[in-house]
Amino acid sequence: MTENAPEPTPLRILGIGSEPATLQRLHHALGSLGHRFESFLDAKRLFFTLKADEIMGCGFDALITSPDVPGLGLDAMVVGVRELYKITPIILCTEAELGKADKRFFRQKGVDLYLPKPFKLPDLEAVLKDVSGIKARNI
Repeated sequence: MTENAPEPTPLRILGIGSEPATLQRLHHALGSLGHRFESFLDAKRLFFTLKADEIMGCGFDALITSPDVPGLGLDAMVVGVRELYKITPIILCTEAELGKADKRFFRQKGVDLYLPKPFKLPDLEAVLKDVSGIKARNI
């Protein structure tokens, strides 16, 4: 008799972007994988949630963002997130082809991972595996 591997712990992922269709697609895809996804169309609501989570000790496992963060900009959003959550992975979801120089540029801004858009479920699963790896290294 063999034991089944334990179910992976569901991740709580926040998302911010200017395209409701992309956020809806992420919500559906992450839900189908057993994860929780909360999305925001503006930075004000995102930071309200982040600050409330910090106070309550809830936390989240990753943040998915577009390059154009509504109401704030990518640089300011990353700085604000890093002030509250130093090691939480930030995932850039973009349709742009990112070369080494682009990835280096975004990494210097605080972006950890990249999700191509339009994404396929295997792309998302690979990024989530990397999120789990980053979290495990920082425990």
